[in-house]
Amino acid sequence: MVTLNIFFQTSCVDRRYAEFEKVSWWDYMHTNDFSTNYADIVKLISGNILAADPKTDNAHVVGALADDLVLRTLIPGQQGILVMLDGPTQDMWIDPWVHHLKSLGVEFVMNTTLKSFNLASGTKHVEYVTLQDQDGNESQQSADIYIASIPAEKMVEVQLNSPKFAAATPSMKNVNKLETAWMVGVQYYLSEDIPVINGNIGFLRSPWSLAAVSQDQFRPYLNVSDMGDGTVRGVLSVTVSNWTTPGLFACKKPALECSREEVLEEVWQQLSHWSDISYIHTLIHTKISSRTNPIQQKLFSIACIW
Repeated sequence: MVTLNIFFQTSCVDRRYAEFEKVSWWDYMHTNDFSTNYADIVKLISGNILAADPKTDNAHVVGALADDLVLRTLIPGQQGILVMLDGPTQDMWIDPWVHHLKSLGVEFVMNTTLKSFNLASGTKHVEYVTLQDQDGNESQQSADIYIASIPAEKMVEVQLNSPKFAAATPSMKNVNKLETAWMVGVQYYLSEDIPVINGNIGFLRSPWSLAAVSQDQFRPYLNVSDMGDGTVRGVLSVTVSNWTTPGLFACKKPALECSREEVLEEVWQQLSHWSDISYIHTLIHTKISSRTNPIQQKLFSIACIW
């Protein structure tokens, strides 16, 4: 694996685009030629961390991540391969960023959907966009520059509502061919904290490609017992990166077909099956969180659990 990664590291950008985008990460790593344990590591890098299918996603994208992970692990002075915020995402990143943007004059219009781009007659210039609020009322908004920072599948819907815009932007004609995958989190609020390790946990043989981190150890300025009803002592944050493979225990269906309760129970049972968390006395609260934490504070290790 290290040899192949060095080969990737020493390849120029042109070669990465010309050659590695045409081969899957699975084939690039010659996964079928080695052991099951080797295959688990290959899947960890693409699946548990990237929510990517190693058999279809190209070696250019996944290899860039593998390159970064190896360098962070081997180069002296690096403090870990992953980093995270030292507090809740809303408090440490979202709220301060929103406050800063508002101070610069940015206006946020909430609960509003972009419906279409509308071109000026006889031109390729966007004259205005059509917006729709949560009550279904439509309005028009004009601007000098338009930036569509939305999921690919939502952009497809906008294009369908904007035939002239779609015809005028051939570079975007393949947006509907992009393959997307979910990477959604579950947070378990516990009556007893479980630090586990000083870093992330990768559950290599979990069919739902689970990865987890015990958050409290990285939040020295936050006392979770001061929040809510005061009974929470720890937070176990888990990401589910494979939503199309059947589960093994509470929900033997793909996560996309499971109910909220089935997802929570199946994830918990997969965690229990591959780790010793059975001593936790009470699971207080659970919730599904649709955002993945950005990263700020260093994590010093990853535990790989087979």
